[in-house]
Amino acid sequence: LTAAAVARSTARDRLTVAHCRLTAAETDRLAAERALTGVRELARLQSRFAEARERAERLAQRAAAHEETRTRMERGRKAGTVAPALELREAADAEHRRAAGAEAHARA
Repeated sequence: LTAAAVARSTARDRLTVAHCRLTAAETDRLAAERALTGVRELARLQSRFAEARERAERLAQRAAAHEETRTRMERGRKAGTVAPALELREAADAEHRRAAGAEAHARA
């Protein structure tokens, strides 16, 4: 009977040790999982940052062409605004010349 009690006690002790080891292993696994998640997030953010830098470099390279195009468009808009007034001026100038010619002809 005492041998059986000792065996049961030893088995309980071993079970307790096994539970402690299992708990420690689970804790280690969770810590490793958190570390892996952190590393993955860091890699994702670094990749995103690298993409943003590349995009910024491409934009900087195209900035001069963009500015030139914008300037041309602005000049085109201004020309579109000025064109009707310029046509009126040219028509008035032509009418003035015709009138001056008619006056000179009438005086002659």
